[in-house]
Amino acid sequence: ENCHMTSAIERVLRLKDNTEVSLSPQQITFAALSSLLKTFENNRRRMGISPGALNRVVVTYPASLLPEPREQMSETLRQLGIRNVDITFDEAVAPAIFYIEQRFSDAPEIGPEAFKNQCTFLDDTWFHQILIIDIGAGTTDIALVQIEMRETPARFDAANGGRIYVIAPRLLGSTGRQHLGGNLITLSLFRCLKLQLSRWLEQTFGSETAGDHDQTRWQPLADRQSSVTSLDLLKDEPLLREALERAEMILPTRFSEVLATDAESSSERKAQNSARFHALWEIAEILKIEFSRLLRQQHKPTELELESFIRPRLTQLFAGTRFEQFLMDESVQFPSFLRETFEKAANPVIDNIKRLADALTAEAIRRTNQRESARRSTEVNLAVDSIVLSGRSCQLSLFRDAIELLVRQKPQFNANQTEVLYQEQYAKLATAIGALRGQRLVSLAYTDASSKELASGQSSRDLDIRNLFFFLPFFFK
Repeated sequence: ENCHMTSAIERVLRLKDNTEVSLSPQQITFAALSSLLKTFENNRRRMGISPGALNRVVVTYPASLLPEPREQMSETLRQLGIRNVDITFDEAVAPAIFYIEQRFSDAPEIGPEAFKNQCTFLDDTWFHQILIIDIGAGTTDIALVQIEMRETPARFDAANGGRIYVIAPRLLGSTGRQHLGGNLITLSLFRCLKLQLSRWLEQTFGSETAGDHDQTRWQPLADRQSSVTSLDLLKDEPLLREALERAEMILPTRFSEVLATDAESSSERKAQNSARFHALWEIAEILKIEFSRLLRQQHKPTELELESFIRPRLTQLFAGTRFEQFLMDESVQFPSFLRETFEKAANPVIDNIKRLADALTAEAIRRTNQRESARRSTEVNLAVDSIVLSGRSCQLSLFRDAIELLVRQKPQFNANQTEVLYQEQYAKLATAIGALRGQRLVSLAYTDASSKELASGQSSRDLDIRNLFFFLPFFFK
């Protein structure tokens, strides 16, 4: 809410030093990538690793990103001196490669044999369907990948029974949504916090809360919202907009357009609103993380005290307001934030992601079963066997609960056998590792099969990822 458009391609942004600049998306991308590369170079020199020039970069991108901006990103990196830019894998497919590699590498002696138990065997092929859900801060990317595994004859006499398995993942469908991720939950919590604090201030200070605001605007808003709870506001978009407008009169956080009688006063108010916005956003982000952690415990709290979050940020939150001096008093008790409010704020985002996953899997599994049934002249009923969650936002227990409920309710999943996998230590790294591994497989085109392994009785695998390269994403309303 703190930037505004000047044209179809430029955006006015306010920097930390309170200055305004007009930048195009390409300029913003150039600055961000340039900063990232500088940070990488500084860390590399500090740690004394990987000497030499940086010539190759592997880039992942949102599944819904169109070809033109992908090419613009590649061109920007080339302008920054990167000669070889690989942009083969999106943020839904890359975690799938990581998962497949991990599945077969954890126990190389029995990997393929153990994997068979989680597959459907048709003719000479084992099938396993994986749903990848990658939820980042700003985007959600979803892919359904079918792993086909076949056993091939060894190219020499494997007296001790070593086998070669060809593993060929196939992309059955992909979708994604920009502006749907963890930041959207933080934004919803930000609004709830702003509403709750403004109402608490109003209850504490009464009529003084309105200050110098026009009573012809203030009073009708107050009358309409007097009997409405914060939870009810989340269900009514027009009333929510009104409530936020009224909260802005009490606790202003919008700093892109501030009206004042002189330039100096305007600049000061913008700086105060900017500091207030960032402090309140930081508290919302902390609330999201804390509730995510606490809701995984057996005894779930019904509320969180805001005292420890607000007290260190009093100056940023209330500077320039008529409440500043009063709230500095240590005896002031700030309100609590209810778990029910957190769930109401997070659930719309979670429900949208769940609907995307449901729509993609239902259509892709239906088409796959039709294709395989026609090929074999008998009915085939494949289902989603595994769900892999990637991205930090997947740590929300509410989201994992929603996915497990989806598995139990929908026929494209096997309610008794579909496993939901989430590895917190790889939540942020799975996409990058998968893309790097995929790029290496493409460039080297090697197989893990060796005569020594096979002769000793070990099974080996040949991972063929060519069927992950080309696709058109599904788009659902």
